[in-house]
Amino acid sequence: MEKFITFSETYIDECISMSTVYDTVNQEKIKNLENFMENMRLEFEGKSVEYLDKFKQLESEKSKYKAQINVLEEKLDNIKSEKTSQKTSLDEKYRGAMNEYAEREAKLIAQVEDLKSQNRQLEMEKTQILAKNDKEIAMKSQQLQFSEIQICQLS
Repeated sequence: MEKFITFSETYIDECISMSTVYDTVNQEKIKNLENFMENMRLEFEGKSVEYLDKFKQLESEKSKYKAQINVLEEKLDNIKSEKTSQKTSLDEKYRGAMNEYAEREAKLIAQVEDLKSQNRQLEMEKTQILAKNDKEIAMKSQQLQFSEIQICQLS
């Protein structure tokens, strides 16, 4: 029994010794793991700051581009408005010119029709005058013949 107790005490001492070794090894592993985690945290924080700075820079550039886009869109809207205004003005001028042309054309057509009517009237008057002249010539011709006959008879 004494051997057993000695064996047990030796076994317990070895177990305690092994436990101490394991504890030391585990403590080292834990310390290494903690160091690794701390290094990762610091690296992550460094990257986070770097990425955060990059993100802020990109956000700033995005704001600049949005501002430029807004300015360009405003210019485009102004140009569209100006072009629409110019088109409206040209359309109004075109309509005015077409109305003026239509009025002038209507006046000219009316004048042409009036001149045609006057021409027909003058042709009728001419025909009447010619007919009257023909009658007078015929009458004067008859009178002349009659006068010639009388002269011949008197001579």
